Amino acid sequence: MRRAFFMASVLGLLLSAPAHGQDVVKLKFSHWTIATHPVSKWIQAWADDLRAKSGGKIDIEVFPNMQLGGPVEHYDMVRRGTADLAWILHGYTQDRFPLTTLFEIPFTVDDAVIASTVVNNPELRAKYLDAEVRGVKTLANFTNQPMHLFTANKPIRVPADLKGLRIRFAGNIIVRRLIEELGGTPVGVPASQIADSFQKGLIDGTLTDHGAVGITFKLGGLIKYTTELKASLVTFAIVMNPDSYAKLKGPMKELFDKSIAGQGPELGRLMDSLDAPGKKIAMDAGMQVVPITEAQFAQFREAGARAEKIVLEEREKAGVPAKAAYAMIKTLVADAKKVAATKK
Repeated sequence: MRRAFFMASVLGLLLSAPAHGQDVVKLKFSHWTIATHPVSKWIQAWADDLRAKSGGKIDIEVFPNMQLGGPVEHYDMVRRGTADLAWILHGYTQDRFPLTTLFEIPFTVDDAVIASTVVNNPELRAKYLDAEVRGVKTLANFTNQPMHLFTANKPIRVPADLKGLRIRFAGNIIVRRLIEELGGTPVGVPASQIADSFQKGLIDGTLTDHGAVGITFKLGGLIKYTTELKASLVTFAIVMNPDSYAKLKGPMKELFDKSIAGQGPELGRLMDSLDAPGKKIAMDAGMQVVPITEAQFAQFREAGARAEKIVLEEREKAGVPAKAAYAMIKTLVADAKKVAATKK
């Protein structure tokens, strides 16, 4: 009886003990954005929730703010397994995503939730987008909110006002094409160097969103004017190393998949939520909104149309079905806008 009692006690301890090392899937999630960014907070909360619901068996450690590598490196970090998961910006490695980055074409879509819904459309992904993803698994796509033109010293009312001005872009080719068609001089500057570049007079303006100006890049006081265009946006993804994903088995895999499924639009909504507070921070620091007429705005759209034509022709010549993919994107955006309008 003593032996039976001892064995029962040991079994009870084993069942109630924390999961052994071989039972725990430890994962590293890396990204380049500050820990206080709403998407950063979402990532941390998602990791904490998975850890709790899995009883500690899915243990994701988050490394924000470029602790493991710079923004451009994150896609390859996940491919190599240096990080198990990452938040990437497709435009940093645009040559690998010539169809996904078509969302950047000027004036294609002016709402992050709609864009984040369309970029996750199953038919679009199956036909065009997922084939571009090599060596990683896409868990969710999403976009930022549309971008405006911000300048340090000169108000911009028409594209001609940009002549001679150096305008920062993040390395994405399509935004560079737009700046060129507007008459500005595009200058590639990493996100971490934007404020310093403004302070040193190396750039005169940037195309980005209100949230980035006021919150992410902390440009309050450096920006005097914004011309609100909703000109373009960029696509992001949360990606995972396939071998890391394969470590998830049975109930753990089901829990993980369920936790991330359909989260693209929510991440787009979080990006949108930065605009109002970011704009207030910048305006409290002295930024002014430059009013423009419909006729003046039309000049920006004309420049955008020229950039669109150049980009589509460049990618078609490279053997990419850019025109067909872009036509599908525009149709899906129009459909998504109709659905959104009926819900208001």
